[in-house]
Amino acid sequence: MAVSKVLAWFSKPGKGFSQTPQVNADGTPEIDPKTDKQVIGNEQYQAEQLTEESISHKDTDEFMSDVLETTAGDLEFAAEAFRIGWNRVTRLRTGGLDEYQKAAKKVISLELPWAKGLTVDEVAEKLRNMS
Repeated sequence: MAVSKVLAWFSKPGKGFSQTPQVNADGTPEIDPKTDKQVIGNEQYQAEQLTEESISHKDTDEFMSDVLETTAGDLEFAAEAFRIGWNRVTRLRTGGLDEYQKAAKKVISLELPWAKGLTVDEVAEKLRNMS
């Protein structure tokens, strides 16, 4: 599987950063639909991000090959990225805050027939498998 990356825009978090005009992911000005003016916010920066299909999860060898290619063989960086990712994913899932659990809560509130009697985790797992 080929590793592919994209550049994405992010705002620096917290107080004390310069306020600047904001841009969308494609670099175009972010316009507030209510005021029709460009959004002003914390200074932004670009960072490389992996696309969803970049890292294989079908096979151990492919997975390791993709990880090593992505990190240019830097095992220390690979371990750090895995730890940070693992900690974030488990924290969000345990707290019921991952995107599938949020969607599952909405599905349950809509009382859809296929979700009747299922827990949030069970519905979230079904939604994960649908994607």
